[in-house]
Amino acid sequence: MRLLVNLIVLAFLAFTPNLRAATNVFEQPLVFGQHQRLVNELQRALRRGDSIEMERVSRAGVALMPDDFLWRYNLACALARQKHLTETFDALDQAVELGLRDEKMLATDPDLAAVRDLPMFQMLLQKIRDSRNKPVAGKPQIAATLVTNGVARVSTANTIWDMQTGHFRCFFAFPTNPPSPAELSAQWNGPALAEMRPWLAAGTAAGNFGDLYDNRDDGHSRLDIAPFPGLSAMAYNADARHFNAHFGTSTFIFNTVVVGNASLSQTTGPYWRSLPRNVLTTEGTPLALYFEQYLANNLFVYPAHHDYNAAGHGDLFPMNQPYVVITQGSSFTDQPFLRAIFATLAAFTPETKHYLISHGLLMPTVQMLLRASQNNLTKPDDYLTGRAHPTVFDVTRLDIPHMVRLAHDMTSNDVPPLVSLRTLMDHSAQAGVDYFDLAPSDMLCDTPCAIGRILRGVALRRTITIGASMNATPTNDWHLVWTVLHGDPLKVTILPLKADQSQAEISVLHHVAAFPVEPGQPLLTPRVDVGVFATNGRFYSAPAFISFLHLENENRTYSDDGRILSVDYASATNRYTDPVLSLHKNWRDEYQYDREHHLRGWKRKHGMTVENFNARGERIEEADKLGRPVVTRTVRYMPRGTDSGTSAPELVQVDGSERIHYSYSSDNDFTGEVASHEHVAP
Repeated sequence: MRLLVNLIVLAFLAFTPNLRAATNVFEQPLVFGQHQRLVNELQRALRRGDSIEMERVSRAGVALMPDDFLWRYNLACALARQKHLTETFDALDQAVELGLRDEKMLATDPDLAAVRDLPMFQMLLQKIRDSRNKPVAGKPQIAATLVTNGVARVSTANTIWDMQTGHFRCFFAFPTNPPSPAELSAQWNGPALAEMRPWLAAGTAAGNFGDLYDNRDDGHSRLDIAPFPGLSAMAYNADARHFNAHFGTSTFIFNTVVVGNASLSQTTGPYWRSLPRNVLTTEGTPLALYFEQYLANNLFVYPAHHDYNAAGHGDLFPMNQPYVVITQGSSFTDQPFLRAIFATLAAFTPETKHYLISHGLLMPTVQMLLRASQNNLTKPDDYLTGRAHPTVFDVTRLDIPHMVRLAHDMTSNDVPPLVSLRTLMDHSAQAGVDYFDLAPSDMLCDTPCAIGRILRGVALRRTITIGASMNATPTNDWHLVWTVLHGDPLKVTILPLKADQSQAEISVLHHVAAFPVEPGQPLLTPRVDVGVFATNGRFYSAPAFISFLHLENENRTYSDDGRILSVDYASATNRYTDPVLSLHKNWRDEYQYDREHHLRGWKRKHGMTVENFNARGERIEEADKLGRPVVTRTVRYMPRGTDSGTSAPELVQVDGSERIHYSYSSDNDFTGEVASHEHVAP
């Protein structure tokens, strides 16, 4: 595996203040973080109605992105609110010059009410109408680049930066004279030779013309595309390579079918991880994968490296998902899966492949075929078990001939629908009371095909209500199925709430220890996976997942009636937990209840030190003779690093700045509280 450094470098650059404006499209990620910060500041100012702050932020946006018409437009709105009419029209005129063409937005935006009735405003609208079909002066015209001689070149000529999504958009066109079926058949030296050559010769297999391969580890694990006639490979020009646009997780949205790989990992420091674990623990990235790869006919393959190892820490992935393919092992374990995917893309009939691409169902269908064709499945219903849906794929279970036969036999009427999920009801744990970490909630992500929760709260049972739906299909005989894929089925309850299975309540009891990913397997996982599928009795869809991750940096005990009795964090130091998700704590909490089993609080033991907390998570500084809190102090939690920097930081508690004074009536009822604030040095 190669050391993955570009993610860290880009993260640093993106948040470096006072960046100069980007002059090259491939520099845009360097200003994206600053742009996002300014957008957040503008939204806060807008909510407060602070026009002066809106102007300040908008001017900073103009300085950062002088060629962006939206920041000019935001500046105009801020100036109009302050009735600076001349400056407002100057900013609007510059926005039109830079590409603003939304006449309806100008005509309806309440921020522009002060200028809308002026003659100059009508002149501005007419200028937009006159400019609608004209190119923007000084801006390069982006055109799709023709793929020639098996090479798809990524350059400033065919790439733009989408500031809304934080991705590049790259455009390609293909020659109008694709290889003949005879050429494809004669040149095919890819997998499943006995099956593919006759299909290609007969024209019943689509081949790989129009497909692109994207290697993103600088050639470290590059696929040889020669055995796949018609397949072309991405090549990044010098500008793109200079700014590392060719390296690491893809930041591109392409207008054609793309399959790629990157054998990369972060191997040093406390946050070591494979590239796919980095993807799944970075906020917002799983949702981007859904929209910008999964539905956009793109799929990437990444090795798990040390994140999925029976001899190591077991399964370290926080959720299951269908957006990328993760392979067991390190460098080059992605190669067989790339070959399988490209062979499958070639095996579809031309009509079926066109249908899949045009409906954004190509990669969900490839995911289904990869899972359904594994040689460890012995009967169709095995697809509804965890054996078909591992977090990480084992090459010894890969059956490429079976996979391509399933693809070739599929017609557009057989294409499974895409199952989409949405959270209908959820009761997230409360930080500082139900759990002690820096995360604001126990939500990892909510995406249409993968929902992730981290079981931070101390409640014995975690319950969530999920809705499921299917996109339209040529036939109406599909229905939904919910099933437990990983976890103890006696501790996971799926309660359908509607007869058509479109809603279900999922309850997960706390699992005391990690469990085998499959019965009899030595590799352990701390994660429960529920799968949702569409089926018509003959075919199944790609999975949608709801994942629940148990944290391993704690030991819990519960009473017979399900009340939390203790959580020992200090005794779990020998079990690895991703420090991105949860930091080590060096204390033990013992929970206390009244006679009616209502929670009173907990005792926290740090070695020989004992502290008392009430049920609201406040540390008790003074109690009365009955043990009731009289004075409490809020507590904050902060990370503390290690001197060496090689191990993960731990969480420490720090006094807050608020003291709470409680009072009680003569009949022992609580009557109220008074808060006082004082400075407490961290």
